[in-house]
Amino acid sequence: MAGVGVQDLIKGSKKDIEQVREESVEKVEFEKPSGGIWIPIPHEVLPSSGVGYDGQLEGRPLNSTEIKALSTMNQKNGEALVDATLKVAIRGVPYESLKIGDKMFLLMWLRQNTYKRTGYTMTYECPDCEAKFQNSFNVDDLEITQLEDYSEEKFHVEIGGKDFKIKQRTIGDEIIVKEFLKKNASSPINWDVDMLETASSIESIDGNFVSLLAKYRIITDEDKFTPDDFNDLLATINSVQIGVKPIIEVTCVKCGGKGQSLIPFRPDFFLPARKS
Repeated sequence: MAGVGVQDLIKGSKKDIEQVREESVEKVEFEKPSGGIWIPIPHEVLPSSGVGYDGQLEGRPLNSTEIKALSTMNQKNGEALVDATLKVAIRGVPYESLKIGDKMFLLMWLRQNTYKRTGYTMTYECPDCEAKFQNSFNVDDLEITQLEDYSEEKFHVEIGGKDFKIKQRTIGDEIIVKEFLKKNASSPINWDVDMLETASSIESIDGNFVSLLAKYRIITDEDKFTPDDFNDLLATINSVQIGVKPIIEVTCVKCGGKGQSLIPFRPDFFLPARKS
């Protein structure tokens, strides 16, 4: 059964510009329910640790309409479905302010709190003894990358005599990149999506706001922005990254060998088979 990997829904895999343009026009919306049971999500369990969030995050179990839609997730509609779900099932912080590093954790949290008695099971084949078995996990088994030190200096790097301030990207930053590509769809310029996303990780230069286009031009100017400059910028961005690692550690039930398995989002992730 084909699935969409976590790495396809979060920053980490190189995206083709046409894929991002398709995502920018893919629209999915759910109605906001009037009721529901809202459960507080402790900030300390989030990849972001809740840093930068003014309100208390809350989530509610998914309803049948949302679950049915999520069970159709594929490469084309995956990100749009995730975004539509978070908009209606998570509250307390403006949607655009949610950090990208928290997106997949929140989706997993919603799944676990929708099916409290059902973990997620997937088939694993041991690379050592080739045994096949069913491996189950839940949100508590996820390996999460958090940032313990949020001191101001960690978010600054001097490049070419200028102070670049870095930020952890939000869904709002993600939207800005998509809207930029949509607006410039007819441009003869072959925009580099990864570089646009890198540019959107820059909050300011010498304390001044700079547009996405201006930041993109600065970091793609090979005459003025050297490979060393880019390496320093990328190293600083990577040093403050947070998120969910898209893998689960697995121990073989037959030989005891250790391995890893990618987390796929298949239809049965949101509509688990009923146990007889």
